[in-house]
Amino acid sequence: MDVVTWSVLGKKISELSDITTVAAVENVYALDLNNRVYSEFSIASSDANAKSITLSNIPSTAGKHVQVLVMFLATTACAITHPTGATFAAGAPTFTTGFGYWILYETLDGGTTWAAFSRRRT
Repeated sequence: MDVVTWSVLGKKISELSDITTVAAVENVYALDLNNRVYSEFSIASSDANAKSITLSNIPSTAGKHVQVLVMFLATTACAITHPTGATFAAGAPTFTTGFGYWILYETLDGGTTWAAFSRRRT
């Protein structure tokens, strides 16, 4: 099965300047928000090792709505650990190899807690 190629408005992710592609380093996807209230990242599994998503430089003003959109390509089977404080209403998602997923994290308290949502791209 071919892995999904991400595109937005007819352009590949690599052609869009506001989406940051992050590779896992020592099984961690370190996503730096640079104190922005909205950030987009693209990540892909590269092996079967479990990976963690961490968020840094989160705007700390209480009541500020911060959103992080992660486009995840499951090129290989692997487990993902989500940022500390992330809660999925329907439970943490599982990922199927060969599919792409949108993962959205939202906070109103400077990153102490995150409402998290995921959707498989069809």
